[in-house]
Amino acid sequence: MQGLIELYKNEEAQKIFSESNLLSLLVHELSISKEKKIYENNELVIQHTKSEETVCYIIDGAVSVEHEDAILYFMGKKRFLGLESLLFQAPSHLRIKARGTTEVWEFKKIEVMTLLMSLQEGWLYGYLITQNILNKILGNLQFMHVPPLERGQAMLRELVMELGQKQGDTY
Repeated sequence: MQGLIELYKNEEAQKIFSESNLLSLLVHELSISKEKKIYENNELVIQHTKSEETVCYIIDGAVSVEHEDAILYFMGKKRFLGLESLLFQAPSHLRIKARGTTEVWEFKKIEVMTLLMSLQEGWLYGYLITQNILNKILGNLQFMHVPPLERGQAMLRELVMELGQKQGDTY
């Protein structure tokens, strides 16, 4: 059993089953319908009514993931939206809004699921995306236990890392 657990080290799995590798797989797969779309500021990218049907990849720009009136987190370019519920068909109550002009690839979720489940280890893409989102949410929850000034600084650092442009060792 120990051999199966160590099949992939975390760093190796993150590299092999990265979101950029998944995008490459989807874009080059002829059986997958895809469409490039551009959304303007505050426009809904994925409505909760379409969350069961659509998967998006952010090419450029940023989105906010919201529930009711609260922003849960932001996501920048090179991120997938809609794969966090890959194995569940329950409707999502989240709204995903463009923040500024945002360009995405849009895929049909059923086609993405069919392709991933046809691969021996395809489920790992969805698992790692979900794990990264859960880590982001847990990090935001931990910020709530920090004094306000430190919380603001920490959240700004996280936003810069998610949405900023990396130049050498800095953003």
